[in-house]
Amino acid sequence: MYNPVPREVGRWHTDFSSLVSDLPDVNIINASRHTALTCFPRSTIEAALNA
Repeated sequence: MYNPVPREVGRWHTDFSSLVSDLPDVNIINASRHTALTCFPRSTIEAALNA
């Protein structure tokens, strides 16, 4: 199992945020129950899978 070191975890927000501009034609939906990411639209997993 991958266990990131804390300094890598701190970069995740920036890394995920860059996907918005790197993949403009991809619709990314954040279906996490608890999240600190605000760069993707939010949805429940049920609604996302039935879209």
